[in-house]
Amino acid sequence: MPEDDLAGTAELVRIAARVREDDTLYARFRRTFNERIEEYVALTPVRRRQGVAELRALLGGDPVHAVLAGIVGAAR
Repeated sequence: MPEDDLAGTAELVRIAARVREDDTLYARFRRTFNERIEEYVALTPVRRRQGVAELRALLGGDPVHAVLAGIVGAAR
């Protein structure tokens, strides 16, 4: 999603409001989120490093801190 996707952001806000207001949706969200956290915590350090390496290769690009430093530097 592009950074300036206002319609997409508005849709996410709408969905978040639905989840907050509907106990069944919230329970499903909470259960799914907890399952994902448990899966991550269960990873060995080696598997975590492999996952990071895999994402790094897929996403490429500059690290976030370098991008932010460029933005802050350009604003001065």
